[in-house]
Amino acid sequence: MGATGALITVWTLLGLTTTAPPAKVVGTSGGAPITAQDLERHGAKAGDTQSVERAVYAMRGELALASEAKSLLGPRAAKMSSERAARTLIEHLFGPAICDRLPTPARKERYASTRWRFVAPPAWHVEDLQLLCCEDARDCRRPEVSKCIETRAPEAQAIGLHLKGQPVQEGTLEAQMLAIREQGRQAARNEYIFYHDVGSQAPSDGRLQTVDAPIAEAVAEAKPGAWIGPVTTRFGHHVLRLKRRRPAIDLPYEDPRTQALLVTELCPAFLLDQRARYVQELVRVQAWRPDNEALHAAFGSAAGPRP
Repeated sequence: MGATGALITVWTLLGLTTTAPPAKVVGTSGGAPITAQDLERHGAKAGDTQSVERAVYAMRGELALASEAKSLLGPRAAKMSSERAARTLIEHLFGPAICDRLPTPARKERYASTRWRFVAPPAWHVEDLQLLCCEDARDCRRPEVSKCIETRAPEAQAIGLHLKGQPVQEGTLEAQMLAIREQGRQAARNEYIFYHDVGSQAPSDGRLQTVDAPIAEAVAEAKPGAWIGPVTTRFGHHVLRLKRRRPAIDLPYEDPRTQALLVTELCPAFLLDQRARYVQELVRVQAWRPDNEALHAAFGSAAGPRP
C-alpha cells in the first residue's frame, strides 16, 4: 500500500474523512426546508431579486405537489425525490394523455366556452387602386369631400373600364396598377391616389379602412381574379381585383376539425390553466417562512411574495 492509501485508511479509521458541507437552508414552506441549492435549481441568481422570488414560488409548488403525490399516489411516490414526485403528480393529473380520454361532457363544455374559436366571418383579399378624397376617417365629413367624390366619379369609371379591358398576367398586376397610379398622379396632380394589397382584417388605426360595407358587399358577389368597381365609399373611389375569398366558418361540435382542435390545442391550454390554479391553491395554504439572513448571504436579496 502506498503512502497515500495508508493516509486515507488512517483518516477513515479516525473518522476524519472529508464530506460535503450541509446545504444551507434559506427558509421553510409548510414545514419543509428549502435550500439555496433548491432555489438555484429553479433559476435563482445572485443579485436578481425577481429570479429568487420566482424560484421560491417554484420550489414551494414542488414541495406542495410532492406532498400531494405521496397522499394521492401512496407507495408509488413514497421514495421519490420532491422533484420527481411533483412531476409524476402533474403527469397523472394534467398530462396530455388526459385530452385523449376527456369525457364528452367536458369536451362539449370546453367547446361552448371557446365557441369563438370555431366561427369566423367571410374574409377576402383584394388589390385596391384608391382614388381618395379623404385619407383619414376623421376628415371624411368635410363638405369638400363630397364634392371631390362627385367630381372624381368619371375618372374612377374610366380607370375601372380600362382595367376590365386589360388581360392581367400573374405577377404583373401590381406593376400595372402602380403605373396607373403614377399616371393618375401626374395627370391630375392629386396626392390621394394609392395602391394597396390588403385583406379584410386591415388594422383599425384611424387611417383609411378598406374594410368598408360597400367594398364587402361588392366583393361578396365577385369571383377571384375579377375586377370590381369602381366602388364608392366615404373615402372616395376604389377599383378592386379580388385575389381570394374565404367563406364564413362555423364548425359544429361533431366536425372532425373541431375534435382535433379540442384535443391538440384547446385541451392542453385548458390543462395548463388548471395546473397553474391547482399549484397556486396548494402554495397558498402552505406558510412560507424565509431566513432573510441566509437568503442575503446566498443571493444578496430576500424573497417576499411571488411577483
